[in-house]
Amino acid sequence: MKLEDLTKDANWVNTVIDMHKVLNQPRQGKIYLYHRGMIANDKYDKKDNELRSISTMVQRNAEKHEVMPFQKRLKNGNYIYFFVR
Repeated sequence: MKLEDLTKDANWVNTVIDMHKVLNQPRQGKIYLYHRGMIANDKYDKKDNELRSISTMVQRNAEKHEVMPFQKRLKNGNYIYFFVR
């Protein structure tokens, strides 16, 4: 699947409040993007506490089989992180 097809109809999750709204909705098979870059480096940045919280919520809900997390590599070594709910 091409990245353009993937991100065309996707919704961005930028805050923990957005993440809670997504989790409270019934499953619809929608794609939600939550980060573009290298999450292993960016989530430990002191000023970006939202990313760390969202990443943790995605991981915990993936363990409960509520979401399916994915990552796709971009050209410059960064990734785009998304999940399906």
